[in-house]
Amino acid sequence: MTSSVRATQLIRVAMLSGVVMFGAVIYFMRRSPDAIPGTSPEQARSLLWIGRAIWGTAILGSMILWYVIGRTRDAARRLTYCVSAWALAEMVGLYGGVIAFLTGSWSWYAPGLVFLALSLLAFPLQRE
Repeated sequence: MTSSVRATQLIRVAMLSGVVMFGAVIYFMRRSPDAIPGTSPEQARSLLWIGRAIWGTAILGSMILWYVIGRTRDAARRLTYCVSAWALAEMVGLYGGVIAFLTGSWSWYAPGLVFLALSLLAFPLQRE
């Protein structure tokens, strides 16, 4: 196994564990009533539109990268595109964590975590 593959495996683990640990910290922080930030209805609407834009960007970007990776012959370039796809998915998971922290709603975090896990499966390190 080459050092770049090992480094990329470490990146994958760090991305997933970072989002999971962020969720765990939020969960434990939200258990204390004095640590709960409040959001106004205007802020909640803004967060909703930002979340839609992030999800749209991640889905569209993943679809484009899926297409590009399928046509790329260079292994190093393919690896770079895979890391980019994972980063798009991590963005969705982290934003879900921000929503969970600010509003107490986990409805954005759980799908974001699933999207990240599916991205790690859909964009593997090495294709046969």
